[in-house]
Amino acid sequence: MLESRAKALERSEETDRSLVHSRWKGWAIALTLSVNDSEYLILRRTSRPLGLSALSARELAVVRHACAGRSNKEIAHVMGISNATVRVLIFRACRKFKVASRAKLIEVFPEFTDGS
Repeated sequence: MLESRAKALERSEETDRSLVHSRWKGWAIALTLSVNDSEYLILRRTSRPLGLSALSARELAVVRHACAGRSNKEIAHVMGISNATVRVLIFRACRKFKVASRAKLIEVFPEFTDGS
C-alpha cells in the first residue's frame, strides 16, 4: 500500500517535474508507475523549510515577546489573551521548530532578543 500522504496522478505528456513543483507546491515526485498503458506519478510531501512563515501571526507575536524576556503572564496581559493561550502558542511554536523548551525556542530566534 502507498504512503497515506502520497497522491497518484494520471500522467499526461506535458506533466513533468517543473509542473509538479509549480502546481503542487510542497510535493515532489517519489515514483513513476505504468499500469495498463497509463502512467502515474506518485507524489510525496516535501518538508517545509522552517522560518518565520511556519508560525501563525499570534505564535510569532508570542515568540517575539518571549524573546524580549517577558513572562507568560506579561505576554497574556499585553496581548489581551489568557495564560493558557500563551502556553499553547509557545508549545505549538516549539513543536513546529522541533525544540523541547521555551529556552531552546528563544535560541532559534536570536534576532528577536536584541531589543525587540
